[in-house]
Amino acid sequence: MEIRTHSVEGTDPRLFAEVIHPGSGPSATRPVLLLHGFASSSRLNWHESGWVNALTTSGRSVITVDLPGHGRSATPSDLDSFRPSRIRADLLQLLVDAGVHPLDDDNPETGVDIIGYSLGARLAWDFGATQPELVRRMVLGAAPAPAIRWQRSTCPQRAEPRGNRGSTSRRNHRRTDAHGRLGARQ
Repeated sequence: MEIRTHSVEGTDPRLFAEVIHPGSGPSATRPVLLLHGFASSSRLNWHESGWVNALTTSGRSVITVDLPGHGRSATPSDLDSFRPSRIRADLLQLLVDAGVHPLDDDNPETGVDIIGYSLGARLAWDFGATQPELVRRMVLGAAPAPAIRWQRSTCPQRAEPRGNRGSTSRRNHRRTDAHGRLGARQ
């Protein structure tokens, strides 16, 4: 197994990444990008759990990244570095640096498959939606549900939150504080 470490020169040049090839060198199949969960790292989610070994043993090249503020990546002082759009830009730069090319049905080496867990699943979902020309398949584990606002036209039985059914008088509604605790009546 050949491991190359890499610092991404995207929006945050201190993002730690690895490109890991099977023992025979670069694979003739598309690589797999592994995205770890919140408060974890590529080492904890993917190396120690055996995923990297299983994938490289099966002949796949693997790309891992420690997300900003996790593992061996630096913690940015700019809070915008934690926005999904900025992380997507860094992931795109990582894939370009690793030699990933847009999908071509006639070439099995093009594109990337992504496995994401928790926060990594959320980022994979976003990345696949914004870069469909690169992503062949995704496996999302413990993926948080996207924020969906129910409207009467899309789901009549859920048009209103349960607690607000019945009278719409202001005196029947309770105010909660930032922690969800009930406060004084309005």
